[in-house]
Amino acid sequence: MKKLRIVLSILFAASIAIMPLMLTACLSVTPIAYVHYKAENEQVVQYTAHASGAYPHIIVYDNETKVPDPNDYDQPADYYRACESACSMYFSFKRNMGKDTIANNDVLTCDIQKWYYMEVVIKKDSGLYSPDKKVYVNGVALEKKSSNDTITES
Repeated sequence: MKKLRIVLSILFAASIAIMPLMLTACLSVTPIAYVHYKAENEQVVQYTAHASGAYPHIIVYDNETKVPDPNDYDQPADYYRACESACSMYFSFKRNMGKDTIANNDVLTCDIQKWYYMEVVIKKDSGLYSPDKKVYVNGVALEKKSSNDTITES
């Protein structure tokens, strides 16, 4: 009987010690956004697996002939620099958590915890650029709303 009490006391103490850890794990869910670019006309869209924003996450080319061949490059970094150079537009996010397919569309799972970061680059020499155009996310035009937002033309 004494051994049973000791075992039950140990189990009770262990469950009390583990309970806060379990609750903390439940509260630390990372909010995400699914991001997809809808290609138009002959555009080709490439989704990359990079975790951080060091390289573009969504790369948009005017057509298939603009897409660099990865076999032409010895280093992945050289290939992604060539992709960035050959594209007409690209998107980068603070943190990419992976690529997925939803409703037959490729999507990126992007972390939007605490603060978000999205960079949209449209090259002036591409057919996509016009000073009169705006970039829309979910039907809402992106505009500078705070000191954290920047719009740069170069």
